[in-house]
Amino acid sequence: MAMYACELPPAQLKYVIRKIVLLWGHEDLLGFSVEFLLNHHKELDVIRVADDQGTDTLLQIVEKTRPHIVILQQNNDAENIDLPYLLISKQQSLKVIIVNLLNNSVEIINKQQVCLSESADLLSIVEGCPRLPYCAEDAEI
Repeated sequence: MAMYACELPPAQLKYVIRKIVLLWGHEDLLGFSVEFLLNHHKELDVIRVADDQGTDTLLQIVEKTRPHIVILQQNNDAENIDLPYLLISKQQSLKVIIVNLLNNSVEIINKQQVCLSESADLLSIVEGCPRLPYCAEDAEI
C-alpha cells in the first residue's frame, strides 16, 4: 500500500525540510500581502525579487538559491508566458505558481515524480486524485 505525504504522522512531519519560496512580481499590495502570508510560516524561507530587475536576474537568482517554489505575479495573460517552462527546464524539481490578477486564478506548473506500488496508484493519478503517493526515499514532501 502506498504512503501519502498527507498521511504521515505528526512526529515525522517535524523533520520536513524548510522550503525556499521565491516571489517574483510587482512591488504592490498583492506582492506584499503574499510575502506577509508566507513569512508567517516558520517552515518557509521567503525571497522577494521585484520584476523590474528582469527575467535574466530572476534566472540567476533561481540558479543560485535553488528554491523549491517560485511564485510569479501576472497582470495580463501575455506577460512572461514562457517563463514558467524556462524555470522548470533549469531546475526539474521546481514548482512554479502563477498568480493571475485578471481572473483571480492560480496556475501550478511542475514536474512531478511519483512512486507506484500498485496499479491503483496509476489509476488515481490518471483520474486526478489529489493524493499522490509519497516516495519514502525523497528528502522532502
